[in-house]
Amino acid sequence: MQAAKISLFLNHTITILRDPSLHIRKSDLIRVLNDIKYTSRTTGADLVKDIFNDGQDYQITDRYLEILESKSKAKKKIKKSQKADKGVPNRTVEHFNKCLNNFLKGDNFYRKQNLITKEHKDYILLKEIAKNAYEFTTLFDIDSQKEGFDEYIKLGYSMMRKYSLNRFKYYDTKIHEAFENKLAVLTDNDRASTLEFYNLWKEVMVEYSGMDEFIDLLDDYSKFYFMVVGRQQADENRAPYDEWIVAQFEGLSFLNVLPELAQFSGEGAKDRYVKMKRNLNSNSKDSITDLYD
Repeated sequence: MQAAKISLFLNHTITILRDPSLHIRKSDLIRVLNDIKYTSRTTGADLVKDIFNDGQDYQITDRYLEILESKSKAKKKIKKSQKADKGVPNRTVEHFNKCLNNFLKGDNFYRKQNLITKEHKDYILLKEIAKNAYEFTTLFDIDSQKEGFDEYIKLGYSMMRKYSLNRFKYYDTKIHEAFENKLAVLTDNDRASTLEFYNLWKEVMVEYSGMDEFIDLLDDYSKFYFMVVGRQQADENRAPYDEWIVAQFEGLSFLNVLPELAQFSGEGAKDRYVKMKRNLNSNSKDSITDLYD
């Protein structure tokens, strides 16, 4: 019984090994079929046998598959390069390359940085990033291409823990957001009121956090931006700045956390302010001063 099972297993294995495959192009298959003499009486098994026998000379080898794959990769590379060129003026890549090179040389770690040549493996990547930088410069209507490229590079680089060219693509959306924040700060139509809001925020932050010193955000556009939009929303709701700010600390106190900068604006900030005002109005003995104290 055991011998019969072994014999059955071997026969099955041999059948699998004898079940060959044929990898052939359509045009070559047509040639093979044209050379085979078959009639309506020819069995399917015989026809297949003839196809396999005559088709061996046209069998696509692994080496040929590698060639096809390499050609496919080359085509994709060409298409990628052409896409990066589309809609971008001549010499854009060259200008961006120089700006990037000059910026990196300002960092001691990259003093040996050289221009990326057309033969370099990262040249197409450079073209894609140069196109993004060009679109950034155009979108924000920056007059000087050099200034636009320098700004794009500086913002992107500041977001990287470790420099890598491809990270400019990863941070492209964040670069746009960071520059929008910077513009919002620089074009603030009521800088004096924003500074008042900011100074009150520092005082309340020290009080609630127990810190000895306040946090200076003036030179950090990405953070000071939240002071601008926080002040603007307080104005829209006709809220005194101190009440608006304290409302955010009080509204999140049950979580035993300090509010993030982004939480001084938005629907959540408005809800916390409205809730605090409602609570204060329900108990006339309380006041914003009492909460602050």
